[in-house]
Amino acid sequence: FRPGAYLEGNFEPIGPLRVVPGVRLDYFRDIDSWAINPRVASILSVTDTTRLKGGVGLFSQPPDFAESSKQLGNPNLDPVNSLHTSLGVEQDLGPGISLGLEGYYKHLWNMVVGTVAGVDPVFVNEGLGRIYGLEVSGRVQPRGRPFFGFLSYTLSRSERRDRSGEPWR
Repeated sequence: FRPGAYLEGNFEPIGPLRVVPGVRLDYFRDIDSWAINPRVASILSVTDTTRLKGGVGLFSQPPDFAESSKQLGNPNLDPVNSLHTSLGVEQDLGPGISLGLEGYYKHLWNMVVGTVAGVDPVFVNEGLGRIYGLEVSGRVQPRGRPFFGFLSYTLSRSERRDRSGEPWR
C-alpha cells in the first residue's frame, strides 16, 4: 500500500516567465514512512522562438520489497532520496519544429546497500550516488495533424559509492 498525491500550480508572475511549482506527498506502508517532495520548474521565453528552461526538485522512492522485508532485509530502512536539477534551452526552427538542449545533475542519498559481510541488518541506507548528463531532443508536430514525432539522445554518467570514504564507481 503506497498512496501518493501530487499538487501542481502554473502561474506567470511576469509576461515571458512561467513558473510551475509542485509538491508530492507519498506514504510507504512497508517501511511506515512519509515523503514530502517539493519541486519547481520554470520557462522563460527570451524571444517568440527561444525558451530557457530550468527545474529543481526532490524525489523519493521506497526500498525494494526484498530489501525492506522482515524475513530477508531491514524493515527499518528509509526512502531513497534524490535532488534533480536541470537547465536547458529550446529553439523553434520553424512551424511545428523545435530543438532542445538540456543539462542535468542528480544527487542521490540514502541509497540501500548491503552491510559488510552481510551482517544484520543486511541492508542499510548508506549509499550515495550522482548522475549527470546532457540531452539533445527534437520535436516535429505538423499543424493541423493529429500526430507528432519526438527524438532524443542522452549522454550520461552515473556513479555511486556504498559507504562514505569509499571511491566512486
